[in-house]
Amino acid sequence: MNILQFLRKTRKFLSSNIKNQKASPFKLQTEQYDRAIIGIHFFYLCSLINCLSSVFESWPMLHDLALDHPQWIFQFLDWQRYKHLIIDLICYGYFLASFFAVFYPSFRWLRIIVFLSLLGFVGLINSDGHGSHYMHMMMYPTFMFIFLPKFNRSTSYRLERAKVLHVFFMAQLSICIAYEMAGYSKITEILRCLYNNGTQGCEFGSRIMTHMAAMEDIQYRWPTFSGDFLYQFPWMGGILYYTIIWIHLISIVIAFRPHLHRFFMFYRICFHFGTLIFFGIGFTPNILAVISVFALSPFYFKVPLLKIIFDLPPLTFFKICKK
Repeated sequence: MNILQFLRKTRKFLSSNIKNQKASPFKLQTEQYDRAIIGIHFFYLCSLINCLSSVFESWPMLHDLALDHPQWIFQFLDWQRYKHLIIDLICYGYFLASFFAVFYPSFRWLRIIVFLSLLGFVGLINSDGHGSHYMHMMMYPTFMFIFLPKFNRSTSYRLERAKVLHVFFMAQLSICIAYEMAGYSKITEILRCLYNNGTQGCEFGSRIMTHMAAMEDIQYRWPTFSGDFLYQFPWMGGILYYTIIWIHLISIVIAFRPHLHRFFMFYRICFHFGTLIFFGIGFTPNILAVISVFALSPFYFKVPLLKIIFDLPPLTFFKICKK
């Protein structure tokens, strides 16, 4: 079995029996391509909103930081001498490139500037030993969109349309892989805690989310919208936490099932609002990243809610929706 055969079998295994059969393959590709072009414009609009909401907010604070130990992307620069100039170039570059990419996303050099500016900003906020991953989710599709071929709305070449759709799918898949890895990390943390501390020193039952909220409260001591909700109803926190892990672990499967894309987006929005409500931690860039590639997913097609529910692993293995 060569690599192409392996990839085809993997795609077939991860895909669903529920197919979009409302149009012929050629007509379907045309419709998906038109939606993908709109989706690309929408992605860079979300990138611009991300710049206005997150980058501009942090811009003045970046000038006040010492930044004595910058990330590797700044190591080759005369950092201390040109620090303020580099910070301004990164922020201005991200804003201007995102703004023009909203209207002219077919220019690859604009897409490269958007990515490099965002990479530079992530490097800035993670310098001097700081660790923050709230902006990483936006980076993955931004990087993938660099590989878009030159395109326009009126192109009639099916190969060029297929290339655009392929890159769009890879942008969606990059986000799903990131959430998949987050799910594995949560499982690994539980197993490591059980191995090191045993069942007596590790909370993995219904109070696991209550325990996490207590640790966050001890460390940061910032008020949350939920107050003592998790302390009064710990079992609800346990259900929510293991539901989170479940959806994390099936994220890659969802990428290959277009009718689940809107469900995935809605769930991710609820998940990140949940972290804000229960822990006081906001992930606005992550919400924008998910919305930017799944709200106008070119592959999405509508199916009844019951089919969506039973097409989620492991329920899909019962084949309830199969005709």
